[in-house]
Amino acid sequence: MGLLQCTPPSLIGSTYPPSTHRQRHLELKTVRFHQKPANILEQRTLGDQWRKGMDTVRIVVLLLHPLLATGLLGWIWWQYSWRKKSHELKGEPRKKALGQHEKYGNWLIWSAFFVICVAFSSRAFIGWREEKSFFDALTPSLHGFMGPIGFVLLFLLARMGRQARDARKEGEKFAHHALKHGRAADLIIVLAFLHAFLGFLHIFEVL
Repeated sequence: MGLLQCTPPSLIGSTYPPSTHRQRHLELKTVRFHQKPANILEQRTLGDQWRKGMDTVRIVVLLLHPLLATGLLGWIWWQYSWRKKSHELKGEPRKKALGQHEKYGNWLIWSAFFVICVAFSSRAFIGWREEKSFFDALTPSLHGFMGPIGFVLLFLLARMGRQARDARKEGEKFAHHALKHGRAADLIIVLAFLHAFLGFLHIFEVL
C-alpha cells in the first residue's frame, strides 16, 4: 500500500519495477523541460525576424521622402542656374535654354507637390503602424510646415515667370517681371537649402 502511494497514478498497474518507473518519469519531465525553452526561443526568433522586417519597411518609408526631396533640390538648383546662363548665352542657344527653363519650371511645381504628398503619406503610414492618432501622425514639425509654404512660393515664382514670358511674347516691357522673378528665386533657393538642412536633422529624430 505504501508503494502505491509513492507511485504516480499513471504507473499503477504496470509490470515494470518501481525504480524503472521513477527513472522513466524523470526522463519525461527532463525532455519536457528542455522542449519548452526551445519552443520559447523559436517564438522569440520569429518575433525578432518579424520586427526586423517591419523596421526595414519603416526605414524604407521614412527615407523615401528625403531621397525624392534630394533630387528635387538638385532640380531647383539647376533651374536657378539659369540666372547665370541667361547672361552667358546669346542668340539661338539662349532662346533654346530659355524655353527649357520655362517648360521644366512648370514640371517642377507638380514634382514638388508629389514629394510633399509622399512626405505626408509616409507620416500617416508610420502613425498608423505605431497606433498613433491621425492628428498626431500628421502634425508636422518646423520642417514639415516649411514644405507647403515652399510649394506656395514655388507656385508664385512660376507665376512670375509666366508673366515675364507672356509680356515678352506680346512685345511689352518685361524687365520688371523678370527682375521680380529673379529676386524671388534668390529667396526660394535660400529657403530650399534651409528646409533641406532641417530635414537632414529630422531624419535622426524619426529613425
